[in-house]
Amino acid sequence: MFVGSHGGGRIVPVPAPELAPTPPPPPPAAPAFAAVVPTEFKSAAGAAGAIAPDGAVTVSGSLAKDVYTLKGVVPPGGNVRQVRLEAIADPSLPGMGPGRSGNGNLVVSRFALASGAPGSADAATVVKFAGVAADFQQEGFPAAAVLDENPESGWAIAPELGKNHTLTFDVAPDVALPAGSLVVFTIEQQFADGTHALGKFRVSFLQTPPEPAK
Repeated sequence: MFVGSHGGGRIVPVPAPELAPTPPPPPPAAPAFAAVVPTEFKSAAGAAGAIAPDGAVTVSGSLAKDVYTLKGVVPPGGNVRQVRLEAIADPSLPGMGPGRSGNGNLVVSRFALASGAPGSADAATVVKFAGVAADFQQEGFPAAAVLDENPESGWAIAPELGKNHTLTFDVAPDVALPAGSLVVFTIEQQFADGTHALGKFRVSFLQTPPEPAK
């Protein structure tokens, strides 16, 4: 390489090229949950549930202590390992929700899942959960309360209102819940004032990869 002017220039060796350091690998992607698109929604209080193509259910109409029942099928994939309940904020709800109370709060008293074999018309098997965790829980209203038998306890989200929140349930290791299984969800909301029901929500599954064909 020539450096300098014509009169006082000189040739210097070209530096050997250096490779840029290898960038660190990207962090592993978060596991993907597959939404259950319900085929049926029922409200014990007579509320209406509009089911969107992405599985989200928006509830309107009658507001009282309530029990939601949803029927669906496990999406294609492997065995179900986790179940996620998403409470979804929405402009149609008081304070953006995701609950139907005046300030947007909710209280889920109990969450249960029953299943039936693929092609079955009955969900006679109770799915056991090994535990549950929430992205946020109100003081005195913990996530674990949705798995007890006390209708007066439950999971709530104040003061983190107007935002999306999740409950994630670990399915017990000995439970088999393969793709195509019939599933029936029961979501009880028994808070004393009868207004703290879910306004918009979705249920999803985390599934293990299916076994490769041999």
